Amino acid sequence: MNYLDDMIYRIYEKLEIEAGNVLPHNVCAKLNIILRYADEASFHGYYEGTYYIILNESKTQQEQLYDFAHELGHFMLHAGNQFKSRQVYIDYQEKQADNFAERFLVPLHLLRKVNYEKTRAEVLYYVMQKFNVSKKLAKKRLELYERTIYEQTIQSYHW
Repeated sequence: MNYLDDMIYRIYEKLEIEAGNVLPHNVCAKLNIILRYADEASFHGYYEGTYYIILNESKTQQEQLYDFAHELGHFMLHAGNQFKSRQVYIDYQEKQADNFAERFLVPLHLLRKVNYEKTRAEVLYYVMQKFNVSKKLAKKRLELYERTIYEQTIQSYHW
């Protein structure tokens, strides 16, 4: 496991998140983050000693879940605000938050428990349903998982 996968595993353990059951209001309650819904773009912030995440109420549940994980990624990985940052650094932080969101919603430690004896289509469908994510995200995580397993296998050979 890499650093981010290990961090996510520890978050799941500490917050007692069950596989495929990321509930934003529960996560926020355990982390003392205020969660609100509004008719505006999702974002996170810090004001007068309080962290908050605002989710766009007009998005689908799946989209809100992704936005939540993305904003949680900012909370876990970044300090301060981006207003005075250069665009290249903002872009970098956004990519980090996306990476966190993808790994948080479909974590490596839970992908290891999936039954891979079924067809690729059945496994893909299972991951989409189990983790409540889009087909695109499920496919991306499964491909990354396959590469990870392949690389671990290659590294285990001793010449």
